[in-house]
Amino acid sequence: MTSPQRAPGGFPVVGIIGGGQLARMCQPPAVGLAITLSVLAEAPDASAALVVPSSPVGSHADLEAVRAFARDCDVVTFDHEHVPADVLAALEADGVALHPTPAALVFAQDLSHPSSLAQALIWAAWFHQYRREGQIAQDYAEAAIVLATDQGFQTWLGQATVFRGKARAEQGQEEAGIAQMRQGIAMQRDIGVGVTLPYYLALLAEAQGKANVPQYARPRL
Repeated sequence: MTSPQRAPGGFPVVGIIGGGQLARMCQPPAVGLAITLSVLAEAPDASAALVVPSSPVGSHADLEAVRAFARDCDVVTFDHEHVPADVLAALEADGVALHPTPAALVFAQDLSHPSSLAQALIWAAWFHQYRREGQIAQDYAEAAIVLATDQGFQTWLGQATVFRGKARAEQGQEEAGIAQMRQGIAMQRDIGVGVTLPYYLALLAEAQGKANVPQYARPRL
């Protein structure tokens, strides 16, 4: 992870975890104030990464990636409220200057509508799975699984389980990933959700085909 280039004059480096529209909109005023921004972006072509020169790629849920990013920043803030509480606690213990505070961010997470948040996490997992960004998709799917399990959202739990399995299969964990995809599909069938099953079966067939078990893939299609 390369270090951001500091502006002359001792101006601070402000780190933003998350490379969305909010982080992108911070760049023009930062230039005017001679403040260097550094963004921990989800992907090289994330919105903020397209305009902020220092945009290392990493997941907001990856503690070591976040720690490495924070070491080059004078203060760290956030593009969104989805940074896990344990990551926030570790940064605070490391002495990183965080604004808003971890307590405020956790409070914002608590105020979020759980069902909407679970659905948003699943859509994020789907988006990154579609882009073949396996680790990022897995991070979002796992966050959705934790939330759905805690809240008893069976529909979201089944979908998140499918996406987690697909992400693992894409990263070379074919056997475990395919087993998890089957588990998620079974969850959907058990509660009578049929609308999305053809899509999930197609994902399963694709994973099985890539894992050299096409004899199982053909009946799925």
